[in-house]
Amino acid sequence: MGLNSAQLSIILQHKNSNSLDYRALIDEVNQSLSQQFAAGTGSAQADLVYGPVKRTLAGGASESLDLAGGGLVDAFGNALNFAKVRAIVIQNLSGAKILTVGNDANPLVFLGAGANTAVLAPTAKLAMDNPVTGWPVTPGTGDKLKVANNAGDPCDYLIWIVGTSA
Repeated sequence: MGLNSAQLSIILQHKNSNSLDYRALIDEVNQSLSQQFAAGTGSAQADLVYGPVKRTLAGGASESLDLAGGGLVDAFGNALNFAKVRAIVIQNLSGAKILTVGNDANPLVFLGAGANTAVLAPTAKLAMDNPVTGWPVTPGTGDKLKVANNAGDPCDYLIWIVGTSA
C-alpha cells in the first residue's frame, strides 16, 4: 500500500464592518485555496509523505533533512527517498524564536535559488506547493532542506513534506 491522497488547504477569512449613515457595511471573505494530490508520481500526484512531524532544534543549532535516502521515514517506518517534492509546510511552534529555512550546501531549490532563505517569525507558517512539476531532488547536490534556530533556547517546529518517488 502507499499514499492514497493528500491535500494542502489554506483558508482565507476576514470580516470587516463599518457604519455609514444608518447602515452597516460589511466586507466578508471566506475563500479556500486547495490542492489535491492523487496517488501516483505524475502531475498533481504524490506517493510519499513525511509528517507532520514535530522536531526540536537546540539554541543556535541547525539540521539538514536529507530527502534522498537520508533517514526520513513515513508513519509506518518506511524509508523515504524523494525524487520530487510537491508540497512543503513548516510551522514555527515557538512563541519567541525565529527559524530560518533554506541555504544548505546541497539545497533542495524551492525558494528560487539555493542560497535563498525564508525567515519564520514566532508562530509563522510557510506553505508552498509545486503540484505540476514538483521541485527535483538531486542526490548529493540538491537534496537537503535546512532548518536553523537562530540562537538562544530550543525551538520546536512542525514539518510536512509531500512528494514522489519517481
